[in-house]
Amino acid sequence: MKRIMDMDTNKILLIIAILLCGATGYFAYQTSKEVKELKAQAKVTEQKVDSLMLATAKIAKSTKTVSGNRQPKSFWEALFSEIEESEKAAKAEEMAKAARAKVTVSTSYRLEDRYVIGKVELPEHLGTQSGTITVNVSVNEYGTVKKTSVAEGATITDPEVIESVRKAALQTDFNSNYDAPELQEGTITYTFKKK
Repeated sequence: MKRIMDMDTNKILLIIAILLCGATGYFAYQTSKEVKELKAQAKVTEQKVDSLMLATAKIAKSTKTVSGNRQPKSFWEALFSEIEESEKAAKAEEMAKAARAKVTVSTSYRLEDRYVIGKVELPEHLGTQSGTITVNVSVNEYGTVKKTSVAEGATITDPEVIESVRKAALQTDFNSNYDAPELQEGTITYTFKKK
């Protein structure tokens, strides 16, 4: 009887040991899962703290001059001035979009025995004027526009529009022609119309 009791005790101890090992493994798994979640939360918190520190540094740099002495702005003054600057930038962007909505651009080109691959690139800045700008282009045998210059007689005088048109012409691609001269001369004409 004692032997049976000893055997049962050993089995019970073995079962308890297995249960303890299983419980330890489970809690270790749960703990590692929680650690991963905490690390993710710490990373998000760190990013928020970094952005707050940058904003604070920006505000700290904001100063105003009072009778020759640099006096730091209050937190609220700096915050409101930063909001005003953001609103001004947004308003300027909105006005630019409105101007683009009021002007359309059409294009034409002249380059003997060549055609545009895709389409003639349009300028990013359209301005508010109606008129035309003709750009002289020099295209290599591979179809890449290598040089541009604005032809005489442009009826648009806005320098930003003229530069934007020149950049658009540089981005336009023509077909390859290995029989063409090293640099073939042609033109791209941009016509701006108010809606």
